Amino acid sequence: MCYNPNWIYCFISPVFLFLPVISMRCMVQFVGREVKYSGVFSAIGRIFKEEGILGFFVGLVPHILGDVIFLWCCNLLAHFINTYAVDDNFSQASVIRSYTKFVMGIAVSMLTYPFLLVGDLMAVNNCGYVPHTEI
Repeated sequence: MCYNPNWIYCFISPVFLFLPVISMRCMVQFVGREVKYSGVFSAIGRIFKEEGILGFFVGLVPHILGDVIFLWCCNLLAHFINTYAVDDNFSQASVIRSYTKFVMGIAVSMLTYPFLLVGDLMAVNNCGYVPHTEI
């Protein structure tokens, strides 16, 4: 049986997505020198009051889409490379096979990064922050 904990992440991620939403908004608040949230519990209360329960799940679809594409492409490419490109007669075949998933993870993360970025931008978009710069 092949146990891959990355698949569990896709199912647990929606449940705990409100934590990255809160941390992202607190970071934006710090950078923008705003004072909307004073802590985690005040952020939870304020998001729930202003946006409802759906405010905690802003950006869920791009995050899940990015995670699913990442897992699918990474595993598919690693399988094809290990099956068809690495020759069993090669003396270092087992070493190459052990690094294939790692290298594919790096390569595929460049493909799926825009999905995660969109999810993060959706988390801070229209949340009440007004960007300002002092001249």
